[in-house]
Amino acid sequence: MTGQTAGLAYLSIAQAGAMFRSGELSPVELTRALISRTEALQQPLAPYATFTPEIALAQARAAEEAFLRRDADRLASPLLGIPVGYKDIVMTRGVRTSGGSALYEHY
Repeated sequence: MTGQTAGLAYLSIAQAGAMFRSGELSPVELTRALISRTEALQQPLAPYATFTPEIALAQARAAEEAFLRRDADRLASPLLGIPVGYKDIVMTRGVRTSGGSALYEHY
């Protein structure tokens, strides 16, 4: 991760959203930077029980498309394009959710 992309990990939600709307940053660019950072930290820290970069990129591409089309309905959300990580206790369709328990390791 370069110094410039490393700084993307420290943007506030408001900063990232403003940069998306001005065209200075794309949701895909931010998501790729955060995926790169997570991959670098996954081995020593294991911050995610289930890491889903392909889902994150698909969602970022959809958000980027909304910005490019100026989709008013989607642009109304101030969180459009902001990557999100969920704690392993939140049931998420299609994503393993173990709740930190061996009983639910494959749930």
